[in-house]
Amino acid sequence: MLSLDMPQTDFAAAIAASPELAGLEPETVEALATAAARVDAPAGTYLFEGALAGDALYLVLEGRLEAVEPRPGGEPDLLRALEPGEAFDELQLLAGVPLPARVRAGTDATLARVPDADVDRLEEAHPDLREALRRVHRRQLLTRLHPLLGALDAALLDALERDAGWVHLGRGQLLFEQGDPAGGVFFVVSGRVALERVDREGCARTVAEVGRGESVGEMAFFVGEPRQTRARALRDSVLVELTQAELEGLVATRPSLLRNVARGLVERLHRAAAGPAAP
Repeated sequence: MLSLDMPQTDFAAAIAASPELAGLEPETVEALATAAARVDAPAGTYLFEGALAGDALYLVLEGRLEAVEPRPGGEPDLLRALEPGEAFDELQLLAGVPLPARVRAGTDATLARVPDADVDRLEEAHPDLREALRRVHRRQLLTRLHPLLGALDAALLDALERDAGWVHLGRGQLLFEQGDPAGGVFFVVSGRVALERVDREGCARTVAEVGRGESVGEMAFFVGEPRQTRARALRDSVLVELTQAELEGLVATRPSLLRNVARGLVERLHRAAAGPAAP
């Protein structure tokens, strides 16, 4: 149910609890609250359908929302839990999965909805809102790592946002060269990276390709030896890098990460042993 009643006190309290929007200037909060409408979502209902369709910025006021990936013939996979104070929009950045991500109410929930046209207008007038929305989108991009990390929550996103180093590669750019000292582990947020082995004559042979939600450079990271391959972007790609200390800190709270990284490495070695795949 969509209502135009959006109490300023409710909205301001949610802003204060938001990991992305906390710290906005009072006049920015007031302008957002003026443009916002209240949305009541009963448990089990999906957003972005019917009267709720259309681009907008959402802020969770009460309850719990779930970003899920549809599975044909099965229960959707949980990608991210959204609690009071968290903000999101309808960009597919929310998950970046082959099938569009959907957002449903895990419990009875109340949200504030600011139409996209109003968001654009307010961004022009309030630079602090522009920076806050960058944080919203960075956190949505990090949700693309759910194949490695499992369902993400606010605490995990806080840790990733704090520690991760962002790497942007254009098509053909090198991430690292064969023989480089072992450094951090990279995780592909979007795009695709080729791992190439260079022989003594300088000829490169692709031994594996790495896509969204997979890791790069973990072998040198684990054994502490120089890079055994060269990593090159096959198309424009975005990755995040974690140092050994940062990765160990994440593994301490999310042990499945280490298992998923190791499983991905083994699967890649099996694919390489089976021979090159079709393009």
